[in-house]
Amino acid sequence: MYVSQNYPDGKNDLFSAFMYKCHDLLLDNGSIGYVCPFVWMFIASFTDYRSFILKEYNISSLIQLEYNAFEPACVPICTYTLIKTKNRFEGSYIKLSQFRGHQNQAPRTLEAINNRSCGWFYKFNQCSCDVIPGTPIGYWLSENLLKTFEGKNIGDISIPKQGLITGDNNRFLRLRPRHP
Repeated sequence: MYVSQNYPDGKNDLFSAFMYKCHDLLLDNGSIGYVCPFVWMFIASFTDYRSFILKEYNISSLIQLEYNAFEPACVPICTYTLIKTKNRFEGSYIKLSQFRGHQNQAPRTLEAINNRSCGWFYKFNQCSCDVIPGTPIGYWLSENLLKTFEGKNIGDISIPKQGLITGDNNRFLRLRPRHP
């Protein structure tokens, strides 16, 4: 009841309600850091949270860890820092998803910090997220790929239809007989 009344945008997920509470405590130009599931960066149920972050904060750094980043758990985790400011600047992002195992996370992070041309270190201005429907945090996307989201949606210029179909499944599909 308390969460629903005080943090309606975070009521479906306790960790997002906690993050909203932390935002309430942060002063202007203050910084905050999180270690939490990275689902907030992509899935539709966190679109409002992403919009809130992109409007009120600047992501100064983010590390997206691999699923097995912590030995006893297999969870999608990221760590990130926010600054409560409307000034926009490029943040530093590290994507470790291709490095399996907890033993690779720290060394690959340090490698990215020391060698920014390693291939998994990114500089990204979060304003670029605005062009993507749902505003996912796609920090690894190239400028050319981001440009594909500008302009009209295909639904604005035509009526999308179903693609290739058989037209008659009973006639054209051969199904194996089922054996009991």
